[in-house]
Amino acid sequence: MLTTSTATEIAYRVASKLNVPIEVLVTHYFPNGQIEVVPPKSNTHVDEVCLFQSFPDRVNDRLIELLLALQAVRILKPRHLTIVLPYLPYTRSDKPVSTGALLPFSAIAHLIEQPCMTRLVTAELHVPQLAVAFRCPVVEIDTMPMFAQYLRQSDLGSVVVVSPDLGGAKRAERLAAELHVPVAVMRKIRHGNVKESIEILGQVKGKCAVIVDDEVNSGESLISAAKLTLSAGATSAIAVAVHPLFTLEAIHRIEQSPLQHVLVSDSVPLTSVATNKIEVLSLTEILAEMLH
Repeated sequence: MLTTSTATEIAYRVASKLNVPIEVLVTHYFPNGQIEVVPPKSNTHVDEVCLFQSFPDRVNDRLIELLLALQAVRILKPRHLTIVLPYLPYTRSDKPVSTGALLPFSAIAHLIEQPCMTRLVTAELHVPQLAVAFRCPVVEIDTMPMFAQYLRQSDLGSVVVVSPDLGGAKRAERLAAELHVPVAVMRKIRHGNVKESIEILGQVKGKCAVIVDDEVNSGESLISAAKLTLSAGATSAIAVAVHPLFTLEAIHRIEQSPLQHVLVSDSVPLTSVATNKIEVLSLTEILAEMLH
């Protein structure tokens, strides 16, 4: 098992669970912005390689790091290559920029894909259909059972799962099915770059609203949804977001918001969280079981 320096935490935990050796591919940064990924210490040919990479910041730099790491792995001449990207960037680029153009995500998929690549492992794609951009199988792990298990152990009372937009309704249905609770869906309007929830389709009055989304960045969408559910009679509001792509402003907004808790996974490592409202659940068990 190999990992870049950005994914060491989750890679080491998974390797420990599987009791397999792991090596960190060292990345050197040069003053002009270029980077270099040092090949593995051993050049012994192996049958299968599993490579971890994460995207906690500077996504484009991390993407280049991944491409160079994949080039470095070739020294091992693996017959099978599994790439583990718990968070896959550019999945929100799911619309062509002009008529007849390819999806921007297609270009990323073509860059990542390797001749010996057996499969790509990721979690919660913004649009599941984007998996067809890869010629190899894409294993999209389901994180909803993990969040459901945590929520079942919490004293939330009567619960309704809420999708903050129509596009996330199926995700909300998956979590609701795990919890055996009803679903509500919100309708949004956009003001410039900001989306605002304006209408709830479903009943939230007298219930704890669990608002679920694939990722959180600015936090504005989740907070807007929380305010709307509370104004519609919800007793409380918490959020589930798989990928914690927090900006610094988002942490402050969440701390000041009516959201009681925000549950996220460790698909993206958090360097610091200055609020006790955010709780991180690890994907270690899911990834280890799937890779095993």
